[in-house]
Amino acid sequence: MDRLEMFEIAKLIAATFGALGVAWYWNRVKDRFDKYQYLDESYSEILRVYFENPRFGQPELTAKYAEAFIDSEHWKYHYFAMRVHTFLESVFDMSKGKIRTDWMYIYRHHANLHATWLQDHQALHEPGYLNHALGHIQRN
Repeated sequence: MDRLEMFEIAKLIAATFGALGVAWYWNRVKDRFDKYQYLDESYSEILRVYFENPRFGQPELTAKYAEAFIDSEHWKYHYFAMRVHTFLESVFDMSKGKIRTDWMYIYRHHANLHATWLQDHQALHEPGYLNHALGHIQRN
């Protein structure tokens, strides 16, 4: 094998590794974008439900949800609070427990707003999320 052939093989190997590196990089970028898009769409849906049910965003009601929401409204709130905490658990899981500052404000607000529900339904969520979410509750 002469030097020219070795040089061509080296170029081929370098191009292959370069292509793999670029593909890996763009796959990571796309994955991050897809995760952000999922969170953004989920949060938009939560905001829509708040708009349709403004009582679900009132801390004095959600703190005593079992008394404040009666009959069908109770179940509507129950499934809404479950959706909120499922969303927050997704934020927690996707960030591997180190929630970015731009999501932390949203996370704390909703964890606090629906904390009573979470305390009453701990079996529905992962222990790591529970510890983190309940650890961010503001005590009055």
